[in-house]
Amino acid sequence: MTVKAVLGAATSGACSGASTSLVNDVSSPYGTLGEPVARSGWAWVGEIAQWASLLVDLGWSWAALAVIVGWAVDLRSSRNGRAWARAAAGGVAALVAALMAHYGMDSLLENAPFDMYWPEIRQWAAVSLLFGPLLGVAGACANRPGIPKTLPWS
Repeated sequence: MTVKAVLGAATSGACSGASTSLVNDVSSPYGTLGEPVARSGWAWVGEIAQWASLLVDLGWSWAALAVIVGWAVDLRSSRNGRAWARAAAGGVAALVAALMAHYGMDSLLENAPFDMYWPEIRQWAAVSLLFGPLLGVAGACANRPGIPKTLPWS
């Protein structure tokens, strides 16, 4: 996988993870950003953020990130055996970057030490390393026309 593709996957993942953390903070009336929103005349912003938080902080949205990155990586690569490896690596890079950005933003917003999140980070990093390649390849399969073409070995 090229450096440009890794950086693109990691950047999209980092943006996704950081924005998820921000939405979660705004959705809570006890959050650093959510408390002033809840006290102001802009309480409707917090209500919208609560709905958005329910959507973006579920497993399907994290999985969709890896699938979309795998799809985008496969679009830019040639139709050879390396395309699958690139899509798999892109899925992992996006999920790990999203994970680190999410907990990094949480650390900043909560004014907490980043190392406090290491147990959770290790757990989710293991999940990212396990499912990231599969989801990235699934995204690459979306580019293939027809059912037989969606199989990695065809």
